[in-house]
Amino acid sequence: MRSTLGCTCPDEVFRSIVLQRRGTANAPGSYARLVIGDRLLIYVHEARPGEGIAAAVAALTTQGLAEREAQAYNRFRLVIAAEALTRGPAEAAESFSGIVGRDDRAHLHVLCADQLPDSIRSA
Repeated sequence: MRSTLGCTCPDEVFRSIVLQRRGTANAPGSYARLVIGDRLLIYVHEARPGEGIAAAVAALTTQGLAEREAQAYNRFRLVIAAEALTRGPAEAAESFSGIVGRDDRAHLHVLCADQLPDSIRSA
């Protein structure tokens, strides 16, 4: 989290990490859900070729923000990973910012899929 996403949480936060899979692997809308230290909520979605990235980002962002508020987490991070990044980052950023507005406790990260640890990858 620190090197790839730039997380600056203190060490004690990383003593508790919960990882759950939501949805079916390789299915549209599936993602990994991480809660770190009961403070940080992270959704990791691996985009598939031909998937509507803006729609996936919109759905996961809306859901993640609602969960962050309901569970009183400090921050929400949405990670979109893909094998080939072309227009994806721009589409993802536009969709994300349209929902979060000026919310400085929500962040989007668009990565190449090979940057994800094997424990998080859905494939």
